[in-house]
Amino acid sequence: MYNQPTEYSSLNNVKSNTRAVRDAKMSQAGELNAISNYIYQEIVFADYLPNLADTFEKIALVEMKHYEILGELIQKLGGNPAVRARVINNQFDNDFEDTEEVENTAKKALYADIHDEEKASADYYRLAQTSNDPAVAAIYQQISEDEAGHAALLKQTLSSL
Repeated sequence: MYNQPTEYSSLNNVKSNTRAVRDAKMSQAGELNAISNYIYQEIVFADYLPNLADTFEKIALVEMKHYEILGELIQKLGGNPAVRARVINNQFDNDFEDTEEVENTAKKALYADIHDEEKASADYYRLAQTSNDPAVAAIYQQISEDEAGHAALLKQTLSSL
C-alpha cells in the first residue's frame, strides 16, 4: 500500500533561478488539473463506489500538497506562484443506468488516471535528473515517487473492481 511522505525536503537552500521557474509553473498547473480531476471523480463515485471515492480524495490531498510545495518552490526560484491555467477534467457521463455502467466508467477513469500518474512520475523524474540545484532535484524526486505510488495504488484499486 502506498504511504505518502510525512515531510518533504527543505526549500531553504533553493537559489533564485528564473530559468527553472517555467518547469515549476508547468508542474504546478498539472497538479491543479490533478486536484480538480480527483475531486470531480470523488464526487461522481461517492454514492456508488465509496471506497473508490475515498481513494480519489486521498490522492487529491497529496496532489494539493504538491501544488503547495511547487508554489513555494516557484517563489524561492524568484517567480510568482500565481497560476494561469485551464483546468481539464477527464469528464464522463455520470448518469448511470446500472452497476455495470458505474464499474465500467470507474475502470475508464482509473485507466486514464494511471496513465496520467505514470506520465507525471516520469516528468518529475526527468526534472529531478536535469536540475542543477540539489534541493530542487530532491523535491522533484519526492514528487515523482509520490506519483508512482499513486499509479500503483490506482492499479491495485483497478484490479479489485
